[in-house]
Amino acid sequence: MKAKLEMLLVRITQVKQAEVVLLLKQLAALIASGLPLVPCLVTLIEQTANRRLRYTLSRIKEDVEQGKPLSEAMDKFPRVFPLTVRNTVRVGEASGLLEGAMEQVAGFMEEDASFRGEIITALVYPAIVFAATLGVTGFMVLVVIPQMIPFLEMMGGEMPWNTRLLVSITAWATENAVTGAYSLGTAVLAFVMAGRTRRGRYVIDSLKTKLPLFGQLISYAIIVQFAKTMHLLITSGVTITEALKTVRDVDRNSVVRRAIDVCIGSVLLGESLSEAMGKFKPVFPPLVRSMTRVGEETGTMDAAMKRIGDIHYTILKSYIKRLNAALEPVLLIFLGGMVGFVAAAMIGGILASYEM
Repeated sequence: MKAKLEMLLVRITQVKQAEVVLLLKQLAALIASGLPLVPCLVTLIEQTANRRLRYTLSRIKEDVEQGKPLSEAMDKFPRVFPLTVRNTVRVGEASGLLEGAMEQVAGFMEEDASFRGEIITALVYPAIVFAATLGVTGFMVLVVIPQMIPFLEMMGGEMPWNTRLLVSITAWATENAVTGAYSLGTAVLAFVMAGRTRRGRYVIDSLKTKLPLFGQLISYAIIVQFAKTMHLLITSGVTITEALKTVRDVDRNSVVRRAIDVCIGSVLLGESLSEAMGKFKPVFPPLVRSMTRVGEETGTMDAAMKRIGDIHYTILKSYIKRLNAALEPVLLIFLGGMVGFVAAAMIGGILASYEM
């Protein structure tokens, strides 16, 4: 019974990316100190507080003791160790520079976490303000105003135009609340179901990059993620095609996955990567293709990918600042305008009733 409870706790426990980064750094430090791999894993197991991570390390230790490479043991736990980590470790094992590979991929994961945090921050703030606006307006229209309408009608008098408009909107919203809820639920369900099909997922991912304001942000984020992952893998010694396969398998955007898949086929047939990128100009803009071509011609593809990632990361951060600076006053004015309209309509109706 105790063993079953422990396994249940292991399964429901989540492993954070920060914990994996710390683990990789500690493992790299222990290996660099000259300690064999198995004692390194034993040390990490003893000091790891996360149940799932401790269980994962125990299983990996057992496989390593049986003679399996560390990367092969990690392959059994893709949710803990992403494909980028496993492939980098695999290359480090082959080159005899395992500790360097771990430090490199740990640094990459830290940058990736910081990058994702900035993207989430840029998207969350407008969403919160917009949701607050809809929530306040909905509460006023569906709860507060319907209780005050009988009072206004009882008082009589000619109500101002904004009060009449608010009363009409409230009556329509109250009558169609159930139908609207069902329609919204159906639309959300249809969207979710479409996202689970290959064609639907492709259409949704394609539309993401065409959204007003946020589409450009998503496009920059795709390029940064692609370039930085390619730089990590190429620097670690992975071939171009293998690096592309890893990036394809890691990326969740089906449009990018399809573009990379075609690029892999073209490169295997002898075409340059920059030429293959030209078939998907919306995914790979001219600057990315030009810098990739320079990297191919000079034999410095890793440096080219680093420059592409750094340049577009700088552009992305500047775009996020400008986007937040532009959206903040607009959203606040929208929120204030909605609340102000409701308040003015209610006060105007009350004053009109007293004048009568």
